[in-house]
Amino acid sequence: MTAVLTAGRPTTPPADEHGGGHLRLALGLIGRTWLWFVVGCLLVTLVPLVFGWRPYVVASGSMEPRISVGDVVLASPVTDRERVLGRVTVFKAPDHSGKVITHRVVRFDGSAMVTKGDANATVDSATITMGDVRGLGRLLVRWVGLPLTWLQTGQWLWLLLLATSLLASAAAIARDQEET
Repeated sequence: MTAVLTAGRPTTPPADEHGGGHLRLALGLIGRTWLWFVVGCLLVTLVPLVFGWRPYVVASGSMEPRISVGDVVLASPVTDRERVLGRVTVFKAPDHSGKVITHRVVRFDGSAMVTKGDANATVDSATITMGDVRGLGRLLVRWVGLPLTWLQTGQWLWLLLLATSLLASAAAIARDQEET
């Protein structure tokens, strides 16, 4: 460390001259990147609501590897049954009121649709009609539904780690803004 003489008294140079400012800058950049990523994911998920699309959080691994637990499928309204064939479709679960399922329509059986999760060995046993369909999967947003999944399954450690990372990012940005 180099001492600087000021009015006859030695003083210590500011921390920025020794690299502390570089660390603060790097942490601020990392914090901004993380927060912009989180905000971007939320915007991509919520803006399509303006166009009538609805987000659905995937709760099981039946569509893996392409669609995982905690991913959000954005679905647009659909009325044409031919458009759902071979496509990821969101529909009301016939055996559970209020529950929705995201599976692929594999074929038609008269007026019924036969669906199957990509990871499942067999087709679904339930009969689905166009009246059950909530939407056609249009956009996939990875991971954005994980906090809701963690909350519903009681995975408090992951929620705590997420909250801590957001607070640490905000603190790093605030510290980066401080004058030295």
